[in-house]
Amino acid sequence: MEKEIKDYDRLKGKVILITGGCGDIGMEIARNCEKFGANVVILENDKNKIENYTREKKELGNLKIIECDIGDINEIEKVKKLIFNKYKRIDVIINNATIVKIGKLEEIEPEEWDLSYNVNLKGPVLLIKAFLPYMKEKNSGTIVFMPSSGAVPYMGCYEILKTAQIELCNTLSMELERLKINTYCVGPGYVKTMTTKESTEQIAGYMGISQKEFDEINKSHELTKEEAGLGVALSLLVPEKYNGKEVGSIQVLLDEKIKISEKEENKRAIDKELENKIEKIYGTYKEQYDGWLKRNIFEKQWVIRDFKKTTGYSVEEMERELTKIIKDKKINEKGRDLISKLGEYYKHQKDLNESYTKNQEKKNENKAIINRWIEEADETLDLMENGI
Repeated sequence: MEKEIKDYDRLKGKVILITGGCGDIGMEIARNCEKFGANVVILENDKNKIENYTREKKELGNLKIIECDIGDINEIEKVKKLIFNKYKRIDVIINNATIVKIGKLEEIEPEEWDLSYNVNLKGPVLLIKAFLPYMKEKNSGTIVFMPSSGAVPYMGCYEILKTAQIELCNTLSMELERLKINTYCVGPGYVKTMTTKESTEQIAGYMGISQKEFDEINKSHELTKEEAGLGVALSLLVPEKYNGKEVGSIQVLLDEKIKISEKEENKRAIDKELENKIEKIYGTYKEQYDGWLKRNIFEKQWVIRDFKKTTGYSVEEMERELTKIIKDKKINEKGRDLISKLGEYYKHQKDLNESYTKNQEKKNENKAIINRWIEEADETLDLMENGI
């Protein structure tokens, strides 16, 4: 991740508050913010993590650690007084703290939901309540949320409240639209922290697979803690660029032209190739689809019925779903099924060509074209195996 970062001292003198800053990703965010010249205040509620961090980093420099339960308004107010007594200002809040509880929804106790709420949602709300009035007065500041990606089985107690940060950020962004205060979400990505390792072991158990199998499923989406932390820190150099948006650490790194881990580069190359192939497949299908609609009513009805019988999709549904994939640039299991069924249909067309086309030259010409369609579908499915 070597690169000359221009204006690296743009954070010089700024006061940055990071919650959960003694964890793996939080430490990397803090380390980079300090390197960029900021005064970093870490809020941490885990005594062991505080001891480990202090022992590892004997010279704290511009970094201060405060033990704090961010779900307690009284403790937040104490932190507020400490910060303004020492620094007279606050410039950035990074909501990095998290707590993960794994289990089936019906088995999670109410007090565990309360703890998740305190850390994953209430904490950010209390920090907004404490520090936003100052930012409004100065018409300056940045508030960063670090949400998760969405519903995952056996992680509901974490995901539901963590993803709520996205709506919190969206609401805050709308309320601040006339001010020079930036707020946005940065997803750190799949990072093998100690918390992740402990959580995924449990999830793998619920899913009936090994930890190794779980890691294999997610390996193409993985970032190192260094990459994830640097991505968050770099976003602070140009907060207006991400204001009101939801991005990932990986996107920030790419925006800054930071060289990322080889597997992530490979994944992005695969994703780009997939986009190109899907667009090509869509172009082929759209040409066929438009041609079918121009046929006489008897031919059109036969083709439509034959297509539905072979693929399980109506011609309109196939066109609509392929359009949606291209628009959203999200290739999921539904996309895999669509391409697979199109491949089956092309093989069916190849059989029809063999049976019903009498002119041998025309038959060979059609066969070459259809073989190319089949090959494109097969290559796309192969890429999906690596990209999803």
